[in-house]
Amino acid sequence: MAEYMDKGFLENIKDMLKHDPSLFSALPAMISDERIGTRIGVVALAEDMRQEYPEEFRALIPAIAAHLGNGNPTIRGDAVFLLSAIAHPDALPFLESHKDEHPAVRQMVEDTIEELKGTDG
Repeated sequence: MAEYMDKGFLENIKDMLKHDPSLFSALPAMISDERIGTRIGVVALAEDMRQEYPEEFRALIPAIAAHLGNGNPTIRGDAVFLLSAIAHPDALPFLESHKDEHPAVRQMVEDTIEELKGTDG
């Protein structure tokens, strides 16, 4: 799926997920993929499908939040961006406890916390 995501086959992946929701479990690992197209695609997928599959995305939050400990600030930032795209307050404890040393990631965390505190789930 990561390769399809990198090639921009977002609609194909949406169809795959609709036919087999167990594939949602593969999404958190994609946020640390070396291909930027894959990482951007995962965020776009969450933005497009979060309303239709809120529980499936909510269930991914802990696995996505685990990437906040990645040594690469780009991956940490992409994980925050994905949590923001999912837009569920269950991400708040993970974000509130994360103190990033990278200023841009730290700002993204603060902005996402603010956004999520304005949601009601």
